[in-house]
Amino acid sequence: MDNKEAEQLRQAFKKQKDVKIQNRIHAVILTRIHGLDPTKTAEYILRDPKWVRRWVDRYNREGLDGL
Repeated sequence: MDNKEAEQLRQAFKKQKDVKIQNRIHAVILTRIHGLDPTKTAEYILRDPKWVRRWVDRYNREGLDGL
């Protein structure tokens, strides 16, 4: 992930008012920017690893609009 994309994710997280979407962005940030695997990300944000994989995959396909 390049710096521009990482910064876009961080800004989207800060601007987002919907907590559900903010959680999805957070999962993407932890996996894509910080390089955590979905299982470790799920552990940190108290979610199921399948949930994390679903949103990261969707982000990979559709970008921020997919979240």
